[in-house]
Amino acid sequence: MRYLLILAAAVLLQTSATPAGDADNGKTLFVKVGCYQCHNYEGHGGAAGARIAPNPPPFRGFVSYVRSPKGDMPPYREKTLSEQDLADIYAYLRSRPRPPAAVPLLTSDPVPVRNPAAASSADVSGKPLIDNERVTVWDVTAADPNGPRVEGDSVWVSVSRPGEVVVKSKGARADIAALGGRAIAIDLKNARKPPLENKSGYPNAFPRPGVRKVLENERIIVWDYSWTPNQPTPMHFHDKDVVVVYLADGALKSTTPDGQSTTNEFSVGTTRFNLRDRVHTEVLAKGSGRAVITELK
Repeated sequence: MRYLLILAAAVLLQTSATPAGDADNGKTLFVKVGCYQCHNYEGHGGAAGARIAPNPPPFRGFVSYVRSPKGDMPPYREKTLSEQDLADIYAYLRSRPRPPAAVPLLTSDPVPVRNPAAASSADVSGKPLIDNERVTVWDVTAADPNGPRVEGDSVWVSVSRPGEVVVKSKGARADIAALGGRAIAIDLKNARKPPLENKSGYPNAFPRPGVRKVLENERIIVWDYSWTPNQPTPMHFHDKDVVVVYLADGALKSTTPDGQSTTNEFSVGTTRFNLRDRVHTEVLAKGSGRAVITELK
């Protein structure tokens, strides 16, 4: 009987010590700061990370581990993830289904140092998102502090902190933790193309109403733009190749002057390379629309 009372008290203490969390926001944060890269989207773990769902450690232990982890996992301080953020992530993890196969649970015991580069393709593929004559683009998290290695000048677009962009000189690497834990790295290659002469009769894509110029140098122009629901952009001409990093979940409907339309869906962190010499207008078809757009000179 005494044992049952102690157990009940422990359960009650744990319940009271766990603040209410928003599982939907927790899912967003889990992706934004890159947790999914080692623990997968369901928190079921893999070669680079332990299973943390649907039964994570007690909340206080969970917070302590996130703040001072073992192995290759980077620490996430209050500035990056507040306690409420962690409560939201915790709620998301507890909402996940059980994994189909046994994967080791996260415990307070020492764990061996893991090499994220050895993770399965479902976690960290080790492959660039884009690799062509103009750029190599990587999705990078603070959980993988040693890779990839950029070779040229580079642009680092924060996914965790929308609107933050850092430019680094040849071969230098940005501090991913300082960018919130996840960023898209755009490694600029030596192939350069001057802007096309605009003979379309329409204005250039940028600048446009509502856009914010983040920075410009001899290689790039970086813009931060949000699409407004039911408000098409002006018909415009792209005189430069662009790398687009989406910072929201939604879909854009693109329409050319002859009336041909296509709809493209995207989520936070989706990155696309679009060639120049295009004319179209865009309208937000669903969800939210925000992106950092890097024009290549």
